[in-house]
Amino acid sequence: MKKRVIDANIFIVSSIIFTIIMLVTLAMVDLKLGTKLGEGVFYIKGHYKEMTEIGGEMKSTTVTEQGPGVITVPLALSLLITLIAAIFLPKKKKDEKVVK
Repeated sequence: MKKRVIDANIFIVSSIIFTIIMLVTLAMVDLKLGTKLGEGVFYIKGHYKEMTEIGGEMKSTTVTEQGPGVITVPLALSLLITLIAAIFLPKKKKDEKVVK
């Protein structure tokens, strides 16, 4: 039971850290028009031009779009870190018991 609590804590803390890192990085990244980061469920950010009618005239506006990757990428990385910790932490404890 204690092992699952530790795994849950690792997952939660790492997902928060990865989300903060991703949001700070995305705020600093300057993409050119027509470019996007990621694809599908891991689509993070994109810029494109859109023609809209404003006051009877067609004007182009720049649209910045953030996709579901802002949530799914940190969760996937956190799951990977949790799985690595779940595999290697028990092995480390077994090795310590053998040494003593």
